[in-house]
Amino acid sequence: MLDYELSLFHKNLSNRNYSKNTIRNCINVIIQFNKWNKLTENISVNLLIDYIEHLKSQEKSYNTIKNSIMALKLNFEFTNGYSVKHDFLRSIQRIKKLPEVLSIHEVKMILDSIGNVKHKAILSIIYSCGLTISECINLRISDINSTSMLIKIDQGIGKGMRYVALSQKLLVLLNLYYRDYKLEDNLFQGQTKEAYSARSIQKILKSALEKCEINKIITVRSLRHSYATHLVEEGIDIRIIQKILGQKDIRTTQIYSHISSANLSKITNPFDNF
Repeated sequence: MLDYELSLFHKNLSNRNYSKNTIRNCINVIIQFNKWNKLTENISVNLLIDYIEHLKSQEKSYNTIKNSIMALKLNFEFTNGYSVKHDFLRSIQRIKKLPEVLSIHEVKMILDSIGNVKHKAILSIIYSCGLTISECINLRISDINSTSMLIKIDQGIGKGMRYVALSQKLLVLLNLYYRDYKLEDNLFQGQTKEAYSARSIQKILKSALEKCEINKIITVRSLRHSYATHLVEEGIDIRIIQKILGQKDIRTTQIYSHISSANLSKITNPFDNF
């Protein structure tokens, strides 16, 4: 029965055009939930509340709990035929810290230190488009439009799509990468033709940081923060940066600081300044 329910959930997500990576993450959430529930109770709002409390007691991160909630709410909707209105995140405090960022010179050092064109393309597209690691992993070849010079970004569960400008220099790099690798569907794929793993991308960055002797506490997400900060330094309006990053709340974007007047067509991508 369990395998049938997971199969049905997988089918419903596929019919809604969720990415393979998002579907895989959702299925993993349901598997973990079922292990906790041990199939002793039918899914209900109160049961979901208890499970969120369990995740909190396990000191899971805010994002882990948030993504679990989204997957569980989708599964609840498919199972029960109506949506959950409860705000599970209300009692969870998200710890906000100013992100560590790299200077433009440091980003250039990192990218220049990478000899592998695939690895260089991965970190370049994350920086030059302000992507999260999951957005990069979910990219498909068809998402790159060299005619309109735009890239379509799958933002994950319940967040829809957004478009970001394609840097001319990035396009040249992607063409070199495309020439050297036999690609199918995913823009970046592992040895098994599946989407590239987050861990592999983290290792690429860690290796480059060590080679460049950069001692800051830097993660892959720091590239996104650095990109946004560099746009601010160029005087780009914070509202435009909010749109580029796909952030719903302007207060999230305001950590990158001041507002100025500009529009999307006038933006010079920091990546083109290297």
